[in-house]
Amino acid sequence: KAVDTKTAQHEPGVFMKVGDQKDGLIINIGGLNSGRYLKIGMILELKPDKKAVPPTGKLPSPEEIKILDTTVTVLRSQKIEDFDPLKQEQLKELIKNEINKAFGEEKVYEVYITNFVLQ
Repeated sequence: KAVDTKTAQHEPGVFMKVGDQKDGLIINIGGLNSGRYLKIGMILELKPDKKAVPPTGKLPSPEEIKILDTTVTVLRSQKIEDFDPLKQEQLKELIKNEINKAFGEEKVYEVYITNFVLQ
């Protein structure tokens, strides 16, 4: 019997906001001279990690740094047309897959976009 990975049961995930707690991520997109900016709020549902290193002081944990770096890299590599609302599911899937690739495991269950402003 085939297992549908979308509805397959997994242990409850932990939620992590990507970027600044208030503003999320604000990045320039579309190349250096485009003058275009994206403000995006994202929450990731992550596989619980019993061995995760808790953040010390004001710096994010190594896990959070890797997630942030991968997310910014993915977003900055997109063309303006890739941010079309009809392509949002593809963008979420790409972010999820690239973070999982960076960790070498299925770390991200789901990507939720909570805020999206393109200027």
